[in-house]
Amino acid sequence: MTKIQRDDFDAYMSDEEIWDTANQLLVDYFQFSKISNLKHRAYGVQIRSRTTLNPDSGVIEYDEEYINDCVRSAIWRTLHSVESDTEKRLGYGFTPKYRVDTIPFPRKGKFFFPSPGVEAINVQQTWSTIDGYDDEATNDYLITSATVDVSGDQATVRLPVDVVFNPEDVIIRDNATGSAFIRDNALPITRTAAATDYWNYPIKQTTTPYNGETINVQGIKYTYVDITPPTIPAGATLVPVYPGTNQIIPQYKDFETLVGGDYRFWFPVHVLVHPDFRFDTTVSLVDAEFYKLYPSIEFRYYEEETVYPELVVVAKNESGVVTEYTYQYDPTSLVDHSYPELKLIYNDSGLAHFVFNDETCDTVNPFELFPNADVLNPISVRLKLYYKTNPRFMEDRYQAQLSGLQRLIAQKVAAELPLADCGCKISKGFIAQQQTGYMDSYMNPFTGTTVEKFAYGNLHGQVAFEEFLRNVDYYRRPVFLG
Repeated sequence: MTKIQRDDFDAYMSDEEIWDTANQLLVDYFQFSKISNLKHRAYGVQIRSRTTLNPDSGVIEYDEEYINDCVRSAIWRTLHSVESDTEKRLGYGFTPKYRVDTIPFPRKGKFFFPSPGVEAINVQQTWSTIDGYDDEATNDYLITSATVDVSGDQATVRLPVDVVFNPEDVIIRDNATGSAFIRDNALPITRTAAATDYWNYPIKQTTTPYNGETINVQGIKYTYVDITPPTIPAGATLVPVYPGTNQIIPQYKDFETLVGGDYRFWFPVHVLVHPDFRFDTTVSLVDAEFYKLYPSIEFRYYEEETVYPELVVVAKNESGVVTEYTYQYDPTSLVDHSYPELKLIYNDSGLAHFVFNDETCDTVNPFELFPNADVLNPISVRLKLYYKTNPRFMEDRYQAQLSGLQRLIAQKVAAELPLADCGCKISKGFIAQQQTGYMDSYMNPFTGTTVEKFAYGNLHGQVAFEEFLRNVDYYRRPVFLG
């Protein structure tokens, strides 16, 4: 499970809304895989050959537990629902978000944006494709045609440290056959600091002797994609996305600018599993199943654009037909500067007002503010707002509790995964711990008589989550008079 699937989210959401949701979660699938310590196993990817012999069946089995596609889909859905519900309970958004909200028209000129922590008003995020950047090839190998030093009956592969960060995380393969060379554990891996810094990786000659074959080096944890920097607008942000979407691909580390000027983007290998193979029990990098990974990815960019408020009027004509009208407010096009300007007063609370030339806030007639709105018999008059929220624009105490919320959200999600319904058995680790149940009721230790029941579930992850929320700060919006 890498690219999000439409059926993992609400049917009413557009593709763009689904992608934005995936990009804006405080705990997304990738974060969940790290917090739960599932990592590659959350994606069904096997990176090492770890097997044990089952004494009962006599069958060799993997000693790592993997989750299936049913559970992976449930993780996406549950991450979204738990985080959305928690934001509503606490009263603010946990990550930067571009929002569109409609409120009753503020005829007194002063109002609160629906969500607090307002970073900017009259803005929206737009995405754009880039010609020629929708098919950038991924790399099966970190190094092709690696240098091999041979001394007598000993062969050592050179692994440049700028590409191989940890020599324990590679598989050495024959370019022609794909077969793996085994490390010679009798000899140490050493590092040579020369004009080119590299590791010396000894091959075990008694297992698969090296006879001059072309050697490729496979990374089991990460890979990279090199691109020529595209031309994008100033202020825009270039990001890697799953092909045909705006869903950002998680990165292993920050991208680099190479000596020649190209960009190098690093990715965990397991986030590149192609959705066509989502139902496979495992994708084995040990068996070089590169064909189950994306052969290429796409690059797009996003930027902010100015979008002014809109007047939304629902009116009934003489024949009784109800129609909705929308009018754009653009103060830059108004010749008569007596029309007010929308200004933000406080970022934290999202308090704003319409200000006239004399910097005073006064009552506002919507049909004067939108002079092109010629509507008879209005039923409702609303104001559509475009803005961006960010918890960094709130008091420090609200930001400080986000790191704790990350783990607690992951715990609650793990507790509510339908393992039995999905036919997935997890007997150990993070998910199993969060699904450990307490008794449905217990004796009150203080009175010795009252039986208390959990109102929010009796699983460890559910209890831990609710107990944490008892001690966090809920946002309470101030009330203004006048």
